Amino acid sequence: MSKDDLTIYRLSMLLDFYGQLLTENQYNCLDLHCNQDLSMAEIAEELDISRQGVYDFIKKGRERLLEYEEKLGLLKRFTVNNTELKSIRNLLTLGDTEKALQKLDEVIKDGI
Repeated sequence: MSKDDLTIYRLSMLLDFYGQLLTENQYNCLDLHCNQDLSMAEIAEELDISRQGVYDFIKKGRERLLEYEEKLGLLKRFTVNNTELKSIRNLLTLGDTEKALQKLDEVIKDGI
């Protein structure tokens, strides 16, 4: 995943997975930006720092989140598992218990 295709949603998810590994300022700026939808000027006022400081904290925080995801892949694994579980749920809803169990066995074997 490149920096260019990092949506606010994905950034927020990465923040959920890896946020505690960031500095306090990086986390606070990203949290206010992603989860509270504040502008850099609003964040700067809220945290009593410059807009340039907010920009730098967000930029460095984003970079670190991407590095963690590249190395650990928790968001990717979560997304794949969630898709697989939805597929199993759909099979159960359709009454195809045998296929659902086969799919579940595959997911377990692959290390859910």
